[in-house]
Amino acid sequence: ADNSDLPAEFLTGIFERIKVNPFSLKEDDAAREREAQKQQVFDPTVFFEGGTLFGATAEQRKRETFKKEKDELMNATETLMRRRPEKIVRAHTGNSTYLDSVAPSDVVRPMFDVTWGPLLGILSQILECSDDDRNVGVCLIGFVYAVRIASHSRMSLARDTFVSSLAKFTFLGSIKEMKKKNIDSVRTLLTIGIADGEYLGESWEPVLQCISQLSRLRLSASGLEADESFLNSPKPKKASTPSKAPDFDIFRTTTRADTAREAEESNGKAVLEAVQESLIDKVFASTVKLSATSLARFIEQLIAVSRSEIAGNSKSGITGIDSGRTTASSHGPDGPSIYSLQRLVEVADYNMNVRPRLVWAQVWEVLADFFAEIACHENAMVSVFAIDSLKQLSFKFLEKPELNEFNFQRLFLKPFLVVIEDKGSRTEVREMVLQCVSNIVMTKSHNLRSGWKVVFSILHNSAGDSNSKIES
Repeated sequence: ADNSDLPAEFLTGIFERIKVNPFSLKEDDAAREREAQKQQVFDPTVFFEGGTLFGATAEQRKRETFKKEKDELMNATETLMRRRPEKIVRAHTGNSTYLDSVAPSDVVRPMFDVTWGPLLGILSQILECSDDDRNVGVCLIGFVYAVRIASHSRMSLARDTFVSSLAKFTFLGSIKEMKKKNIDSVRTLLTIGIADGEYLGESWEPVLQCISQLSRLRLSASGLEADESFLNSPKPKKASTPSKAPDFDIFRTTTRADTAREAEESNGKAVLEAVQESLIDKVFASTVKLSATSLARFIEQLIAVSRSEIAGNSKSGITGIDSGRTTASSHGPDGPSIYSLQRLVEVADYNMNVRPRLVWAQVWEVLADFFAEIACHENAMVSVFAIDSLKQLSFKFLEKPELNEFNFQRLFLKPFLVVIEDKGSRTEVREMVLQCVSNIVMTKSHNLRSGWKVVFSILHNSAGDSNSKIES
């Protein structure tokens, strides 16, 4: 305190203590030991010691070095274990906000990255070759856990591969007869969609394609007409030709089409009995639990499946073969279907009122573009269904009044304006849009705010339409 030197006795004591126990790093100690060992190798007196002639001293040195390293590791581990509870206590008491922790996915990911390839191979081999219920059950559980680990560990390649492989084992979209293990694969795939849908991302596509094929089989087994029966355009009648006598060939072999039809009928009955409609409904109803990002991914994949259905190629995603053949109505070999489009309307209906308006506006931008595209489709029945779906969703959306400084109504009604502005759209479709707008004005005018701008724009474009019906 008086700026004087420290006592000589105090400084001398420090010096003596350091002299007895000098400061030293572990690296320096190891270097000194290696140097001492080298000197002992060249020391001629070592060879005349009794035990060293047979290498006993070298062995003892190895044991001593190993024991020393083991003791150091044990001491370091013991010190770490003593300090960790103190950190946890401080974190819980608020004295410290920092706590060393490792996410489980970070620990599992390196191990799973090495093992998922062989694991997929053995699960697929057993599932393909075995019909034993226990073996099949264990393999399907393995698929569930593998998809879960890959999803939570953000391993998109492994996740997509496991989901796609499981989708192919369902035999949906193929001409093979479905066995019990294939039906179990269908249920497992739906269960994965319900339980781990938050993390599926692009892997939703094979799941939704399987659901699309399930709907076809269930519809066929129920005896109801498929979508293509009323969506396909009527085919032009061919010129009549002289009738030929029927050719009865007793040696006629069964064609591929006959085999496919028989397999589809058999699979449809099996699916109708084993897979409940409520399980499929639960996949779409569970979207209300998804985060905004996961919901957007789900809708993107559902739109992709809907496009393939409308184009008539709904089986291509599962079988891996995209048929280039088209029918007379410019659709694929399966004919157009609007099943996924209907489910898209249901998903929009489920999430409309449970999502914040800002989140829903981002989701609706993707939906609006697709509905506007389908409303201008060359197939008149598909266009009419799209406009009718927009009408139903608009009426529900306009039940709530719009807050000031927001433009959600204008965003929601924009697809109607896109259809009116597209001069290539059908006249009957534009007429239907005007009828929808008229109904909205008459029934929901008390809640309209920013939506009025879209309404007036539609009327302005219709007034200049070349068709006299729309103009009037």
